[in-house]
Amino acid sequence: MGKRQQHSKPEGAGQEPEGCKAEKLVLISWKDHTANGGWADVDEFHGPSLCHSVGWLWKEDDEGLTLAGGWSPGIKKYDHESTGNLQYILKSCIVQRRKLTVQ
Repeated sequence: MGKRQQHSKPEGAGQEPEGCKAEKLVLISWKDHTANGGWADVDEFHGPSLCHSVGWLWKEDDEGLTLAGGWSPGIKKYDHESTGNLQYILKSCIVQRRKLTVQ
């Protein structure tokens, strides 16, 4: 068997995102609104769906919070770090909020 190849850490590995609020990786469980764009039987139409989102807590205001599903500390765009898969969730829809630990 050959030697296992050593890989160097990518640029920014181990860093926390500069815009991230309290450097939190979180799991948010929330209720999503339901809609129907066509004809439906009102008796078969159901209420909100329970959803789960994981991401870095990037911003938080009185009404909700912004999660970033990804970020790139080595790429600056618009004078801040690049983020991806941004999601805004209304606090009134959140049923559970858990901080996750990265090992």
